[in-house]
Amino acid sequence: MIKTITRNSRLKVKQTLATVCRRYGIRRRGVVEADFYRICKGEKIQIIRELFHTLSIGICFEYRNVKFIYLHEGLTGDEFLFVAFHELGHHFMHKGEGSKNLFKPLRTAKTRRLEAEANLFAELALKRKVEVKFDAGK
Repeated sequence: MIKTITRNSRLKVKQTLATVCRRYGIRRRGVVEADFYRICKGEKIQIIRELFHTLSIGICFEYRNVKFIYLHEGLTGDEFLFVAFHELGHHFMHKGEGSKNLFKPLRTAKTRRLEAEANLFAELALKRKVEVKFDAGK
């Protein structure tokens, strides 16, 4: 993770992930690729998979009221899942921030925080426990 995130950010990520998992009926240990596609369909997110020549391997953005997640076509397995759920983390937690920070380097504290939250969202999604109940004390 790029930086240690605050307790409030960690709590926000856990609450957001719990809400998403409840909404889409995800109860198993860890997410699978089908979960990503089901969530994107439910959220009306267009998925673009292609080989693009930037340093990014995933981008979440909105253009003319259409939501997109752009993923490098070379991603497979756990790497695909991590990047896909990282981008979903941006979608659920950082609405309106993606386009503003799309090409900014990780110099600002805000950009580092957004990336750290999206990383945590993906990490927790990939190792989510069966029937986890949200506990504000953890």
